[in-house]
Amino acid sequence: MKALSILPEFTLDIFMGEKAVEYRTWQTDYRGDLLVCASSKKRPGYICGYAFLVVPLLEIRAEEQPVYSDDGKPLTQYDWILGAPKLIKPIPVKGKLHLFDVDDALIEYVDGGDLGAYASKEEADAFRTAYMHQYLDPLDCNPKDGGEGLQTVIFGRKIEHILSKYVDYNDSIIGLSFTREPFAGDFRGWAGITDDAAFVSAFEAFMAIAHETFRWDDYLQARTTAEQAFRTFYARQGYPQANLEEALNGFIVSFFSQNIDECQFQWEDEHPGMEMPEPAEDDIDALYLARCFAVIHEFTDKAADVAFCESIGVQYHYEQLHICCWFAGQVTHGFGKYTRSEPNFSARNTYNHLMNPWSLLWIGVVLGADRDALKAAAGEMAGRKANSAKCAVVRRHVPFDAILAGYDKLMYEEDGEEG
Repeated sequence: MKALSILPEFTLDIFMGEKAVEYRTWQTDYRGDLLVCASSKKRPGYICGYAFLVVPLLEIRAEEQPVYSDDGKPLTQYDWILGAPKLIKPIPVKGKLHLFDVDDALIEYVDGGDLGAYASKEEADAFRTAYMHQYLDPLDCNPKDGGEGLQTVIFGRKIEHILSKYVDYNDSIIGLSFTREPFAGDFRGWAGITDDAAFVSAFEAFMAIAHETFRWDDYLQARTTAEQAFRTFYARQGYPQANLEEALNGFIVSFFSQNIDECQFQWEDEHPGMEMPEPAEDDIDALYLARCFAVIHEFTDKAADVAFCESIGVQYHYEQLHICCWFAGQVTHGFGKYTRSEPNFSARNTYNHLMNPWSLLWIGVVLGADRDALKAAAGEMAGRKANSAKCAVVRRHVPFDAILAGYDKLMYEEDGEEG
């Protein structure tokens, strides 16, 4: 039988039914069954140096757009269209370049191993699982120092394919703001699902909803669109609605944290080997304060803060996202019309130049500024037209020193100890 050597991860993808096209920069006139051989270079958790499935090569199509070699030479890419795999008893095979021959006498098909013959994906998956336990688990998958085993690798590949299917890097909040696998891990914690198969099913259901919900039209609406997706997901899955708020909070914190990390990474890329400057004694690091704002609801009475914000015309969740992104972005050169010649690490400077009065009020609320002062500021600023005048009113009633005092009390005296 004609054989083709393929990287171990892509061999697993074919096995799982996630890969039906193999990409090459060469073609062949051969059509028919191919023995797929996982290349032999050892990789922890993967099946390496074995063939355990056969796929039919149905056709080959040339792509119109070229791909480029490492030296910049344009090459034609060929799409090898594969049919459903048929499972065999694993045999050790040393791969070769291009097509090569393997003795047919070595190939023994497994009863029920034609995965294209099953009426449903669930039935095919059930057979894959049974096959894996019987034939693949006993093979040496090279887990080293507590590294990943085959089960973990396959689970990770499934999650990666779900994310690849639904993440659009051009206009998706998830695509732009989430590193992929940490998001899946965070989601698993929020959903509280321990069984791998149940989690994969639930995660794909959520991503199908999220794909249509999380658009990059306005990142400040992230919580609104997240809530819509979570409510739909919980209703369809039959999960208790009581758990929704905790899951939603977890999602938002993850969104904030990774957005903040991106700002820090951008600064570090622009300043290799340098340490970020320390804030003055009467100041706070803007990036660190952004991280505090991301989890502020874990240290405060959120319900009371939300209610008070509503009473003075402040949208709690909108401003939380706005302020986290704004303070974190200070350490970059900004974007669009919000650019700066040099990064700014001063929370005092950021607060004193912020031109959104409702954001200033939100900061005061969550950091425990005097509520009478906040009410007075909200009432007085209503009589001003320009945002600059409104902000001046808020800062007069709630100067940064009041913010600093609230921050110190919240961060350093939470356990009743002096800071």
